[in-house]
Amino acid sequence: RSAEFGAAAATYDQRARRQGNISLGLFFGAIVLLIVALWNDNTLLTVLAVLCIVAFIASLVYRNRLNRLQRRFATLQALNQEGLHRLARQWDGLPLPPPAAVDAAPPAPPGHLDPATASDLDLLGRASLEQLLGTPTTPVGWSTLRTWLLTPALPATVRARQAAAAELAPQVELREEMGLSGRLMESTQAEYEQFIAWAERPGWLHHRPWLVWATRLLPLAALGCFVAALLGWPTTPALVAILVINLALSFTIGGRVSDDITQVSARQGVFAAYAGMFRLLAKQSFTAPALQALQAQLTADHAPADRQMHRLERLMPLADIRRSLIFIVIEAATLWSFHLLWLLERWKEHAGSHVRTWLTVLGEAEALIALATLHFDHPAWTFPELLDEGAPRFDAVGLAHPLLPPARAVGNDVTLGPPGAFLLVTGSNMAGNTMQHRRCSCF
Repeated sequence: RSAEFGAAAATYDQRARRQGNISLGLFFGAIVLLIVALWNDNTLLTVLAVLCIVAFIASLVYRNRLNRLQRRFATLQALNQEGLHRLARQWDGLPLPPPAAVDAAPPAPPGHLDPATASDLDLLGRASLEQLLGTPTTPVGWSTLRTWLLTPALPATVRARQAAAAELAPQVELREEMGLSGRLMESTQAEYEQFIAWAERPGWLHHRPWLVWATRLLPLAALGCFVAALLGWPTTPALVAILVINLALSFTIGGRVSDDITQVSARQGVFAAYAGMFRLLAKQSFTAPALQALQAQLTADHAPADRQMHRLERLMPLADIRRSLIFIVIEAATLWSFHLLWLLERWKEHAGSHVRTWLTVLGEAEALIALATLHFDHPAWTFPELLDEGAPRFDAVGLAHPLLPPARAVGNDVTLGPPGAFLLVTGSNMAGNTMQHRRCSCF
């Protein structure tokens, strides 16, 4: 798969470069034709120049599409290359959780593993179980995986995760598409936290109905005065007065409005990715109860997560208009920012309270995918069977250290129990028995 995706990425890269040269030729061709047409007052050359400009715009759109496809296949190649590194335990080629996501992980409760002890047991850090399982691509995915590694789970929870991982393991396309969406999103922990904070914060404009109605009536009054002025009525002074009021609102109260919009629009790149990941999870026909429970949370209260995120994504072009050079004219005539904030707060009213749940579901799905990937990569490995009855006992056949390359790892049969039994690791001094005891105690 890595070779296949790499070849596709190289093909689209070559086509994108060629299309870039075509775009350059169309651009300069249009300029030359336009200059010659104006110099000779030639209508035919003017038409040809316009056609070249249209073709240039179409060429740019097509080249952008080729670039997106190239990036897609290059990312898929990278994901599969990491899979090869993971099989060979080549740690330098595998990702580690971003520091911000590590810092955001909740502290371990009393009695649970603390990060320092977990690092000593090779659960966290470089060349660790965390890095071996390191397929998450979002901050919440990394944080969830770390929490699971540090927090003991009840037997019922373990069995549910095992069933979910077993079902996800053969679904290579789904696992890759989830990883692809997260990689292309390139979300940071700060963006993740700020988005949740914005979604859960009460709407500011929503609690000022007088301002909502004022910003609706003033543009209508301006439009009426403008139409009346065109008809010859003496409404120009009233129109100017309304425009001045609109600008005064924009430069005073509008500052707060602009700040709220910026908090959302600055993270608009993540909305489409979140919508795509939610859609991938929601459309699957899962049988594992844990996966069905995650799907149910994405569609609770008649607010499907993928549709709501897509709705928010569709509002972002309205925010981009604020970057236009003539936006001050648009704002003076329409109070554009106020209407956009009203739409955003209306979205928050319907979906804001669900955002944290949706992203928690995404984190758990990515953690399950990490377990599923390990299960798929090592089909000879087995899930432990947990027994609810009988004296505590640990039995393992062919138990080997998971962080060693499978070809080098030497398995041993291990039995511990009943209570009061001991496992004594012996060996000559400096022969590694301390390290072996440490690694044994991890399991």
